[in-house]
Amino acid sequence: MGPVFLITDPLSVEESLKENRAPVEKVYEQIVKDLTRAVENLDGVEYGSADLGRATVEAARGLLAKVYMTLGQFAEARPLLEAVIAEKGEDLIPYVSIFDINNEMNEEILFAIRYKTGNLGIGSPFANMFAPNNSGICVVVGSGDGNNYPTDEIRDLYEPEDVRRDVTIADHYIDESKPNPVIPDSYVKKFLSEVTVRYDAENDWPVLRYADVLLMYAEVMNELQGPAAGLHYLNLVRQRAGLQALESSEIGSRYVFRTALEKERRLELAFENHRWFDLLRWGKTREVINDHIHRIEWAFYSTYDNAPPYLQDYQLILPVPQSVIDNNSYVVTQNPYY
Repeated sequence: MGPVFLITDPLSVEESLKENRAPVEKVYEQIVKDLTRAVENLDGVEYGSADLGRATVEAARGLLAKVYMTLGQFAEARPLLEAVIAEKGEDLIPYVSIFDINNEMNEEILFAIRYKTGNLGIGSPFANMFAPNNSGICVVVGSGDGNNYPTDEIRDLYEPEDVRRDVTIADHYIDESKPNPVIPDSYVKKFLSEVTVRYDAENDWPVLRYADVLLMYAEVMNELQGPAAGLHYLNLVRQRAGLQALESSEIGSRYVFRTALEKERRLELAFENHRWFDLLRWGKTREVINDHIHRIEWAFYSTYDNAPPYLQDYQLILPVPQSVIDNNSYVVTQNPYY
């Protein structure tokens, strides 16, 4: 993350035009302060069914722990994650039930962005966004945009017995109007439900799931105490997926544990908007993205005279919109190299 505007008090228009971006450290200080206050104020708060979906103390603790991990402060993250685990226990619901629209805000979901179908203007767009392009009504009413499509790499990464694959990815759809009705077009189906109006699905978007907390705790314990301390929590997630528990003899070092955990997070949380931030935390963003460009996108880019546009360090943050600079050209400057 780069410097952003940090506004904690009301500003006049004149004052806003003199405001500069705050350093990254100051932004994180405010995030930690806000989430710490949320933990304190939500502790002991219980909601009735009418308030289903409001932030809970477990959500605040989990999000604060994730911030500390991003900052490399694993010791600070540990007690927050332990408090969530003490409250939730070790029983996990079946993976297929997590995303069932008839089972929303279930025990797995700690915090979610809620959507509601019914042409109310608050439906989820992701069923249509992720369905295959030009698929008509074969996958979802209103066809699809073909966004966020699964690569062959992640499709092949799942082990045969991993139940998460069929919940997450479809390899084809059926179009009865075609001579060969099986259309080999892969798409994400985690957030797929029936709609009558385009971009108006029911599916909530999970922001924080309990399995994420278990995997965060496994990561924290590996960093603080070594692989033996985190293996049980990694295996809880693996076994829910139908996989064999990893033995301690297979995970002999922190490095090997990190590799196993990175794969598990990728498969467990696939297409839930965690991967980029995990890669940033692990310092692997350029390595992974450039490998993807070379192996997956090379056929496209190699048709051009210029070399493929490999990701550079400065591109880990986005450019400042020119309109923002124009509004305050005396203070706000562009990020380096843009």
